Amino acid sequence: MGVGMEKQYAEKIFELFHQLDPAKGGKGLGQAIVRRVVSRHNGSVTADSSPGEGTVFRIWNFNNF
Repeated sequence: MGVGMEKQYAEKIFELFHQLDPAKGGKGLGQAIVRRVVSRHNGSVTADSSPGEGTVFRIWNFNNF
């Protein structure tokens, strides 16, 4: 479990090529790819984060509605 993130970072978590920590050498594709895959299956993904408390990702499937 992570430590959570500040609002200005959480707002950009699903942007393609956005990196929270460029020093770690990431490409910034992870959450953007997840969002695209979930969307193509008629779903949605959200992230709720609070510094010091962690981050919760929720994947919603709208195929059953």
